[in-house]
Amino acid sequence: MSESAVPPEGEERPTWLSRAVRVLEAAAAIVAALATLVAGGNAVLKELVGEDPWAAGVATVGGLVLLAGLTTGWLMSRAGARNWFTRLWGRLWPGLLWLLVVVTAMGVVSLALTFDRWLALRNDPCAQPLELTVMAPPEDVAVYETIAREHEADVAVEGCPPVRVGVRAAPPVSRIGAALAAGWRSADGVRLIGPRPDLWIAESAAVADVVLAAPGRASAVAAERLGSVATDDLVLAVPEAQRRTVEGALAAATADGPAATRDLLLRHFTQDGRHIQRPDPLISGAGLAAMPVLGRSGVFGSVDRAESVLREADPLRHADPLELLCRFRDDTTLDPAADPAAISSESERPRRSALVIPAHLRRGYQDGLRGRCPAEPRPGKWEQLPLTPSIGTLDYPAVLLTWPGRAGSARAEAARALAQRLASERGLRAHGFGPPVGGSVSATASAAADGAEEMRAALAAATRAERSVAIALLLDGSGSMRTHLSRGVGAVERILDALHSTDEVSLTVPRRLAGGGDGPPEIRQEYGLETAALQADNIRRYVQQWTPRAWDLDLDTAVGLLAAARADADVFVAVTDTAPGTSADLSDVVENLRDRVSALATESRLAVVNVGSVPCPPALPEPGGEPAPVTCVELADLDAGRLLLWARSR
Repeated sequence: MSESAVPPEGEERPTWLSRAVRVLEAAAAIVAALATLVAGGNAVLKELVGEDPWAAGVATVGGLVLLAGLTTGWLMSRAGARNWFTRLWGRLWPGLLWLLVVVTAMGVVSLALTFDRWLALRNDPCAQPLELTVMAPPEDVAVYETIAREHEADVAVEGCPPVRVGVRAAPPVSRIGAALAAGWRSADGVRLIGPRPDLWIAESAAVADVVLAAPGRASAVAAERLGSVATDDLVLAVPEAQRRTVEGALAAATADGPAATRDLLLRHFTQDGRHIQRPDPLISGAGLAAMPVLGRSGVFGSVDRAESVLREADPLRHADPLELLCRFRDDTTLDPAADPAAISSESERPRRSALVIPAHLRRGYQDGLRGRCPAEPRPGKWEQLPLTPSIGTLDYPAVLLTWPGRAGSARAEAARALAQRLASERGLRAHGFGPPVGGSVSATASAAADGAEEMRAALAAATRAERSVAIALLLDGSGSMRTHLSRGVGAVERILDALHSTDEVSLTVPRRLAGGGDGPPEIRQEYGLETAALQADNIRRYVQQWTPRAWDLDLDTAVGLLAAARADADVFVAVTDTAPGTSADLSDVVENLRDRVSALATESRLAVVNVGSVPCPPALPEPGGEPAPVTCVELADLDAGRLLLWARSR
């Protein structure tokens, strides 16, 4: 219809205004559709997430009714219908138009705010499961991970597991009691050492009793013993190279019983340069459980004697039986092209050793422990362990831990169900373990109080025999260290690598805060003293991403601040450059350093690791040389083992 044409009777002449209104009507219908889609989609999202599903349903139905009504009114109006509906629609339309615009805007904003949750729901449409943490022996974390995934699949409803199980390696057994008493925090109480465990699988009931008797534990976390979930023999594995030597005598001793067999092997492997290797009893529950058995033998007569002999004979500190076996496999592997008769001294020593390990790990060892060691086996043949006489039993009790603020029947029932799964035939027994004590999980107490007393004595003997050391690392935070950053980080890593797992280590960054080096001095403790087993990797990751930014702080001022803060460590190791003409120049502060060190909280010593280009002052000897409270060593001459040996000789 042209602009000049006469419109039919009863119809108004179209104008630019009426055309604009019709465009707005069409746009309004589109807006109404978008508003309904956004509101409905957001409502469905909320219903899936579990937020007010009734409101979600009402919003969805209301949006659909509104869309249907507006669309019908618009279509009837376009068709020229004249009735009460179209008249009502015409009166309400301006207000509804603005309402729809506002609702649409709100829906778009709401959808944008929940878009990440929508994506998560698309990938995982399940409700948030209960998070459960299991603390397991470090050597068997992979086994527990497998069982946890199978358990989640078995209890899932329509593909959604109501519980998600995280498996964590237990910290050193000598630290578990203190960690429980401290709320699962580091020794300084500043940070958690990991997720708080809900279920702890100890290696033996006696080990659990000793740990749970730690002072302050009862007030920090409630513990309920659920009983044994598996058993396994603790064996003395004899290498093939030694089997031929003891086979004849062993056959005769076997007739006299297990004790005679045990004593014969212990006597054999403590003579003529032979050794017994075991997991460190301060770190491994299996290693600790073995010590009362060895102490009762006729060879040692006491746990103190057994601990002294074994610790002196084996300088290595194996954190767990799996680490021991992996090292043994690697050290005894011979290159296929090598002459078997030409065995190096490095591989000869382990071949003259017997290994204290759980029996189920020895079965996996025969296949090379593929996928369980840090490195896959090298080409070649490793020493086999054909003889594995039992010297004791591990009964693997489950302990339910209830933390303040996390009590609840759902969490407790989930932990009990997991313990039942571990004790079932499809649980640990499917991975080489034996059946639990009594055949299933039960609420029995520890078998014997004297077992716990023996274990407590073994732990005390290991503590006395171990010459652990507390090292406080001081990392120079001045800007001049940027030039030597890689050398400084390398020095810290070499020291961390040489620490025993039971040693303690901290990290402090001394620095000045204001530009020009005239600001107030500060010592910032990034990590307080904690065992290397728990903290060494944290410090390693920190220094690998660390960048020095502050101004120079002379070392004697830093040590003075440590003295004022009553810092406590056996040895302070300062990693710094000796930039001449700056506050980092050591040549002018030797006497001041000696005075500062003498004011520290303990009879401590200071070792300076010089990563700069200027040599150490001649007045400062190297660690391990002449006795001195302050020493200095160039990075090129740094022997971390010798440094720690000097630190232990206090």
